[in-house]
Formats: sequence, structure tokens, C-alpha cells
Amino acid sequence: MDIDRINKKLQTSIFGKNLFYLHEIDSTNNYALKLAKEGAPEGTVVVADYQTKGKGRLDRKWYSAPGENLLLSILIYPEQEIELVQKITLAAANILIESIESYLKKHHYNKVDINVKWPNDLLINGKKTAGILTESILREKHIKALVIGFGINLNTLESKMPLELRETATSLIEFTKEPVIIEDFLAHFLYCFEQSYFVLERTNYSQVVPLWKKYCKQFGKTISIETSNGNEEVCFYDINDEGHLIYRRTDGELKELISGTIVEA
Repeated sequence: MDIDRINKKLQTSIFGKNLFYLHEIDSTNNYALKLAKEGAPEGTVVVADYQTKGKGRLDRKWYSAPGENLLLSILIYPEQEIELVQKITLAAANILIESIESYLKKHHYNKVDINVKWPNDLLINGKKTAGILTESILREKHIKALVIGFGINLNTLESKMPLELRETATSLIEFTKEPVIIEDFLAHFLYCFEQSYFVLERTNYSQVVPLWKKYCKQFGKTISIETSNGNEEVCFYDINDEGHLIYRRTDGELKELISGTIVEA
């Protein structure tokens, strides 16, 4: 990764100005959390070519070929209570979608069909293209620090992915038909993130859920919820103001899912 190129492309005031680049690391989130405990400033960014223990929610492994995709973590200090963590995760997905759309438009690529899967996946044409993992340091009921990790498939061709992923995952290169310059995409994304983050903090994340819903195609579908208590087939009913999933059981009862994962039934 060319750090000089990133610095030349950056148009932010704080995000990415304190940038840590690692060829290999266990997890960019782990490293960013360590930096937060050491007093790193807001807007600190950690990027890596490869993660030996890259993970998604519920400690699922995140696959990414070395040097082909964007693996980064962003450190923020939102002045919010713990209840907003899920909503901030949804906000991160909204920002990523808008940054991908504007990047494609800027470089004259064709528009793609981007949508979200609760709680933290981004899909293009129905295939997973990015995942988001938010981890926090809390003090009483307030967020002391928040690290938002992104794994964004940019340049790994579907034909080069592990067999078990080829039917369910994709990368931007499948649509651009030429390699995405990681440094340029990173600088563009950080600019979009900074612009949106300042507005979101001022407005207390009030518009996050309505916007996220516009990108979601799961409403009304039968899904299988995977939680610590086992699996259950339910109907994806709604997302509440906190960003939690509201689902309808077969007996008609509506329930809230704060943490878990879902698959199409």
C-alpha cells in the first residue's frame, strides 16, 4: 500500500491524518482498540494488507486475500450512550453504500444494486461485498471509544475465492472490470465518512434508520434467526428506532432481536 498516495489524496480534516499501516496484523480492530486505550485521537485509522484473525460478528472468520481488499478500522469518540452502538453500525453501512455509489459515479463505472442485510453486511447484486464490526470501550452507560472495522472486497475475483464463498460473495472488481486502486478508494471513503459523521453527531443519528431501511430488501421475508438459544424461522418485520430487528414469530407475536445473525430461510 502506498501511504504517500493516500496522504496526497486525503481531503479530510482529522480522519486518516493519524494513519497506521500494517502489512500483517491479527485484527485491525484489536490494534485500534489498543490505540484508543493509549489515547489515540479521534479519526485514527488502522489499515492492513492481511489479517491473520480477521473476524466478523460472533467471531466468524473474515476471508480476504493479502493485498487485494480494504481492511480498516476507524476510531471515533461519539458523545453518545451505549444504546446508540447498533444505530452507529447501521450509519456506517449507509456511509459505505453512499461512498461506493459516489466512487463508481466519479470514475464513470456503471451503477450497481447495493443493499444491506441486518445487522452489518453490505450486498451487491445479492452477494456479500463488505462486513462491518463495531467494538466499543464503555464507561458506565456511555461510549468512551468506538472502533468501526470494515472488510471491503475490492479486487478479489469470485473465481479466486474459496469454493464455499463463490456463490455468496463478490467484489467491486466484478463490476468495474479493472482493479480498484485501494489507496484512492480509502481516501474517498474517509472523506465521505468524515462528512457524514460530523452531521450524524450533530443530529443524534436521527435519520440513520429511515435511510438504512431504504437499502434493505428483507422486510416481509422469512428468515432463520441464529442466536445462542438455537435457530428459529420467523418473518423479518421491521427495524426499530434503536436499530434492533423486530421479527414476527409463527404465532404472530412480535419480538425484538438485539444481537444475533440471520439467514434467508
